[in-house]
Amino acid sequence: LPPKTRRRIVLAMLAAFAVLALYTFGRAVYDIGRNDGSHMETGHAGRVELPTPAETGNHLTPYLYGTDKE
Repeated sequence: LPPKTRRRIVLAMLAAFAVLALYTFGRAVYDIGRNDGSHMETGHAGRVELPTPAETGNHLTPYLYGTDKE
């Protein structure tokens, strides 16, 4: 393709991308906060159970990085 035609094709593709990107952004901004008048319900997440370290019965204490224990 000649350089002039190639430039027109690239510019047309860039213009189409820019229009679609602006439409998507504008639609997202417009839709922010539109929940048909309903409010989001929030509550407490509750208690989270954390795993406890396993007890070793073979008298070997694993080295704990960042502590003085060996």
